[in-house]
Amino acid sequence: MPDNTDANTQNENGNGTAGAGGATPTKVSELPQWAQDELSRARSEAASYRARLKDAKAEVETDVRKEYEGKLTEAQNKNTELQTKLTDSELFGLKVDAAIELGVPGESVKVFAERIRGGTPDEIKTDAQAVAKAFNVQAGPQRHVDKSAGLGNEQTTTPDDALGEFVGKSLGWNK
Repeated sequence: MPDNTDANTQNENGNGTAGAGGATPTKVSELPQWAQDELSRARSEAASYRARLKDAKAEVETDVRKEYEGKLTEAQNKNTELQTKLTDSELFGLKVDAAIELGVPGESVKVFAERIRGGTPDEIKTDAQAVAKAFNVQAGPQRHVDKSAGLGNEQTTTPDDALGEFVGKSLGWNK
């Protein structure tokens, strides 16, 4: 019976295997065929796992990128919309200011301002003057309303005061 305690044994190909007392192989080609095959299989399997991991990472990154690109696009659209609203509001404010400077009556300021065109303060002022001329808006002091309702009082009265005074005179209470 052969002795299995031999430090170096030969396999079918004549390649030796390192035993307890032998030299450790430094190259893959020094390993026995079954070890080389197992190492090759393990390396192939590891390469397969690396490829699958790379594909999975790429897929996750693509999904995440798409999600955040969608969110970024949505935020940019909202920002653009808000910037447009802000610009429109600022321009409308300038148009109202121009209408007020020209002496447009208070109840007509908004309607007048909507007719004014322009994108800069100078354009707005120029167009406001042209619109005021077209609509014959006269700058200057506004006519005051006679709040005494034609009674000729120097004091301003409310309709309630005027009614009370009328009733009082009719009944002889006020003289």
